Amino acid sequence: MPELDEKQIKHEAARREYCRQCIADFQKLGYLDSYLEEVFDRKQRLLSQFSAQPTPRND
Repeated sequence: MPELDEKQIKHEAARREYCRQCIADFQKLGYLDSYLEEVFDRKQRLLSQFSAQPTPRND
């Protein structure tokens, strides 16, 4: 196996760090997506709960 020179080693380390950062960013986006979906569902349930109740009349 040919030996890697210092430039190739640095390039490989940078590539691996970039991959780790991409994976971390996608995980964050997944967590945010789940959180937003949960908030939206909760909001929809509240809206449907309050729109289903009759409003009191001020006669």
